[in-house]
Amino acid sequence: MITVHHLRVGRPLFTLWLIEELGLDYNPKIYERNDMGRAPPELKTVHPLGKSPVIEDDKHVIAESGAIALHLIENYDANGCFAPLTEKFARASWYQWFHYTGASAFAPLLITLLLSREQEPKPQLLSMFAHSEVTLQLDYIAQGNRKRGQNKKQFCILI
Repeated sequence: MITVHHLRVGRPLFTLWLIEELGLDYNPKIYERNDMGRAPPELKTVHPLGKSPVIEDDKHVIAESGAIALHLIENYDANGCFAPLTEKFARASWYQWFHYTGASAFAPLLITLLLSREQEPKPQLLSMFAHSEVTLQLDYIAQGNRKRGQNKKQFCILI
């Protein structure tokens, strides 16, 4: 059985969603964030970075949401619902979307989250950058979603 070390609020939800979609049995270990929004020190007993998500599968510890997702898809997606397509450019598109959230989309969304915790006045340059970038990224996601047509479930796993 897979153990999921789940830190409330954040990317671990993605891991739980994928495990549920794959119909896997799992044991969730839930951790609460501290007042600074950080993981508790207990997570460092699971993985040296003390971050989440982390899974344990057959006594192997796997960290990083992308690595976890690829592991789960490659080993437990018997129907191929989430696997990349085999055609060269469709596969490249799958990988592009898979890595998109940890690359282009991440910084503006994180900045927006952090700014939401700041009191007024917020740093103007960061606020302007984050607002325009978040709009750009959300528009890009919406376009990609429309292009996916019937395969919305696979698109959700990618972003």
